[in-house]
Amino acid sequence: KGRAYRGEITQRTWQQEYMAEFLDDAGAVFRKVRTAIDPQLPHEGPQEGRDYFVGCDWGKYNDLTWFVVVRAPKGAEDPVAVVHVDRMVEIDYTLQRARLQALCDHWKPLAVLAESNAMGDPIIEELVRQGLPVDPWTASNPSNKAAAEYLALLFETERIKMPDDPMLLDQLLSYEARRLPSGLLKYAAPEGLHDDGVDALKLAALCTQTGDLEVIS
Repeated sequence: KGRAYRGEITQRTWQQEYMAEFLDDAGAVFRKVRTAIDPQLPHEGPQEGRDYFVGCDWGKYNDLTWFVVVRAPKGAEDPVAVVHVDRMVEIDYTLQRARLQALCDHWKPLAVLAESNAMGDPIIEELVRQGLPVDPWTASNPSNKAAAEYLALLFETERIKMPDDPMLLDQLLSYEARRLPSGLLKYAAPEGLHDDGVDALKLAALCTQTGDLEVIS
């Protein structure tokens, strides 16, 4: 992938991986989250000439299913914008697919990036048969780390805006990096808390990074 430059990674990653500094792994991964809150979001609906993407994280009983819609930047000074958040719990997958279909009919996203682990694969297969532009994303420690650090970079460089959504805000603020016995970092919610909204946002944000979804899946 080539050399990493300071402006392309977060302060935390730079200190740990390039300056060889030891940092306490507990604590927030995402900085300047409250700075990203925009009271004008979400706006009324899709805007002509703008590109939209959707991130999906599936759940049914213990976890919520989240659909997060983001508006892609249009120029260097334009931030990624979270324009719609939908979540549901204890809803049959048939209804979840119908809700995603309705969401796509409204926002007409260029792509939907959905977690394919566990129950994700059969849901995605059915959505593709329905004609939705869904691409699978396989969660692993490396792929999750890359997604979390890209989202963290958007927050740190103030290149993302989001509505004042208390549930999503709480998940972002509690999200942490933990050191595994192997020495690798694992990005996730603290034990007993949830990160399904963060996961959906990470996937939506990844879509704005590159049009080549094979690179990020």
